[in-house]
Amino acid sequence: MIRFSQCLQEILTSEGWTRVRFAKDVRVSPANVSRWVNYKTLPDREVLGRIIAAVPEDRAPGLITAWIGDSLPKNADRMVGIVPKVPTAKVKEPTADEWPSQINRATRRKFIDFSKIAAEHPDVMEIVDVLHAAAMRAAAKGGAGK
Repeated sequence: MIRFSQCLQEILTSEGWTRVRFAKDVRVSPANVSRWVNYKTLPDREVLGRIIAAVPEDRAPGLITAWIGDSLPKNADRMVGIVPKVPTAKVKEPTADEWPSQINRATRRKFIDFSKIAAEHPDVMEIVDVLHAAAMRAAAKGGAGK
């Protein structure tokens, strides 16, 4: 949540917006904006869309990239680099030594291709959200990787 919080705070400061005014523009409570800026939570995708509509266009790619980076499971950024490219984000393949050794090149390519599809289609993102939640529950129970 640190990247998103810092990016949002920079935007609020540079635009001279108070949290109350920004909350009104985005149609959320000022308490929500405070939680985002104070590293407590991230907005959901629906609210993120309203935030993106409210901020200057040139700041949106960095804010989206920060949100995605903070939304990924811990250490996922070692496997996937997310690079903002106006007007969309591009997923690039990391160098071979950044991938776990058991993941071969063909599997990496499938992961990257799927990531591109998921980023462009809300239906696929919903499936990813369900799978991510299940993986996080399994990890919390100590069942990850077993």
